[in-house]
Amino acid sequence: MNQTIIDAIENQNTLIFNYHNEQRTVEPHCYGVDNDGDPSLRAFQIGKGWRMFHLADMGPIHIGDAFRGARPNYRRNDKAMAQIYAQL
Repeated sequence: MNQTIIDAIENQNTLIFNYHNEQRTVEPHCYGVDNDGDPSLRAFQIGKGWRMFHLADMGPIHIGDAFRGARPNYRRNDKAMAQIYAQL
């Protein structure tokens, strides 16, 4: 488990990381293991919308600014996750 991601969800902080050679800033909503067995993060990417990120493809993760809570259309207990470690 990645404690930085868990802390960001619990404290409602953005995360900043590189993913597929592009810097991303996201509002993390749900972190766990997806149905394919990959550690994953469901997040709202600022300016782009909802995405699922595989941790194996993420560069160093940094905590950013606070955000105001769950985005519209967020559904707890993400069905794409086989196991959830933290969620809004």
